[in-house]
Amino acid sequence: DRPVITVTAPAAGDVVVKGQSFTVTWVKYGHMKRKVRIRLYKNGRKVAHIKKKIHNTSSYSWMVPCRIPAGSGYTLRVETLNRKVYDYSDPFTITE
Repeated sequence: DRPVITVTAPAAGDVVVKGQSFTVTWVKYGHMKRKVRIRLYKNGRKVAHIKKKIHNTSSYSWMVPCRIPAGSGYTLRVETLNRKVYDYSDPFTITE
């Protein structure tokens, strides 16, 4: 079977608060690399690396940096380090 990552949180319409922790979650299927990275996008453009290399445990507690501008249209991409297996979250909002 082809490996798959499916991001389950943040979900569509979620509001994430700067300076607070938010748990990013994903489901993994099939054989894939043991580590992943998480990137933040806004309206399709990469904004930041959330975590460059973490164990593929299906969750990560993200402390949302205060330096990220508030707004809507954000998504997170969880991907294997070789970028062959990935998924984007649904759009969410970051607020003060």
